[in-house]
Amino acid sequence: MYANQIKTLENKFNEISKMLDDMRKNGDETSDKVKSLNDQRMKVFDEIRRLRRLEWEEKHDRVEWDDER
Repeated sequence: MYANQIKTLENKFNEISKMLDDMRKNGDETSDKVKSLNDQRMKVFDEIRRLRRLEWEEKHDRVEWDDER
């Protein structure tokens, strides 16, 4: 369920990373565009982590400490 969303976000993360690398190679490390791209990349990264956590929780049963199994 989450795999396609995660893959799409990973591709977007990699695209942004490449754009940032290219900008840094051209000496454009201080522009507002770099800051904006870094912010976008972090948001994508956070969303990937959130979806991976949801995916993991969906695959694994949660055990409550009060559970008398």
